[in-house]
Amino acid sequence: MIDLARETRRFIKVHELAECCGLTPKTVYRHIQKGALKAVYVGPFNVVRIPIEEARRYVHNVPQNGDGQ
Repeated sequence: MIDLARETRRFIKVHELAECCGLTPKTVYRHIQKGALKAVYVGPFNVVRIPIEEARRYVHNVPQNGDGQ
C-alpha cells in the first residue's frame, strides 16, 4: 500500500486510492462520476488518474461505508 503523506508522484491510479481507502475501484469510479472525487483523464486512451492532493483530501473525507451518503 502506498503512503499518501510521503508520495512524491503528482498522480495516483484508481486502484491505489481504492486500496488506501479500503474500497473497491468500482466505488472510487462511482465517486468520480458523482463529482465527489476529482480526476483527470490522460493519454490517448483516457486513463484515469487522481491528483495526489485530491487523493489526500479524499482519504480524510471518504465515508466509512464507501457509498458517499
